[in-house]
Amino acid sequence: MFAEDPFGRLDYRRFVAWGPRIEREMPFFLETFGEPPHAPLLDVGCGTGEHAAALAEKGYATIGVDRSPAMIEKAREAHARPRFALGEMARLPFRGEGVLGGAYCLGNTLVNLLDDNDLAALFGTLRGLLAPGAPLLVQIVNYRRILEKNVRHLPLNFRKTEDGETLYLRLLDPIDERRIRFEVLTIERRPPDGESRIVQTNSTVLRPLRDDELAAFLERAGFASVRLFGSYRPDPYEPLESHDLIAVAR
Repeated sequence: MFAEDPFGRLDYRRFVAWGPRIEREMPFFLETFGEPPHAPLLDVGCGTGEHAAALAEKGYATIGVDRSPAMIEKAREAHARPRFALGEMARLPFRGEGVLGGAYCLGNTLVNLLDDNDLAALFGTLRGLLAPGAPLLVQIVNYRRILEKNVRHLPLNFRKTEDGETLYLRLLDPIDERRIRFEVLTIERRPPDGESRIVQTNSTVLRPLRDDELAAFLERAGFASVRLFGSYRPDPYEPLESHDLIAVAR
């Protein structure tokens, strides 16, 4: 039984400008994963499979896993090369020791796991699946900055359409130190003469993991080295300034 996916209705292939994003992030991925290993890379929470497909084009064997049947269906429809599987992050549908050449979990996906035991299970499973020295790359929003500076929304996301534009408004409402409500409002706009209207809302509760918490989970899972970055450029991680928190663990 898979948990309810409140974002299964969002069209992430339209929501994100994938071409520029992949071009911007790819040098960091290539530096992190090195020459394509014989063992595959695992995309944890792959969504519509854009990263898995882009890395496959670079010569990596890639496998994507996601809990959302809708996302897996869209990934399979859009991309022929990577293999995609349905599965929960805390109970990955893979077995074996040292069978992966690398793994990654991007796009703020990790913080859908609210329970400490689920986070520990994910990282423990990945540590066992990864070959010695193989990297795990994790990217989430920098929640230390969000919480300590009372940031209420992520940057606005505008996407052009045939007769106007779509605005994705992403709101953040802290519930307590361990939970934050993340709401996405999809707004259709017809500037300058037409009216705007909300066409869809999606809401979920996330675990706002801070930098020290993420590092601690990785270390307890057996990762000996954890490096933190603030962007894919890569910039050093600045706790109250960086918008992203990126960890590379080995």
